[in-house]
Amino acid sequence: MMFVWIETIITRHYALAVVMVTPLTIFIAEYGREHPALSAGAAAAYDGIVQARFLDTLLGCLIALLGGVVMHSTGLRKPLMSLETKVFNPKR
Repeated sequence: MMFVWIETIITRHYALAVVMVTPLTIFIAEYGREHPALSAGAAAAYDGIVQARFLDTLLGCLIALLGGVVMHSTGLRKPLMSLETKVFNPKR
């Protein structure tokens, strides 16, 4: 059900869908871990996947937050615009 909701909302609000993808992947990883046929090594692999996904999400959030601060900071706007002008319109 969660997958259907994500697929429906992704075309209208991508950020909200991405926020819901992370819990879905954790649910899938946790569901697979409880299977009695799994070895201890496979269970450890699932733990690694969940931890890696968490760190990837945390890093992505920090980068997005930094990008938002840079985009909306009026103090940084003027120096960045002058840098952009120098980089993309060099004097010949």
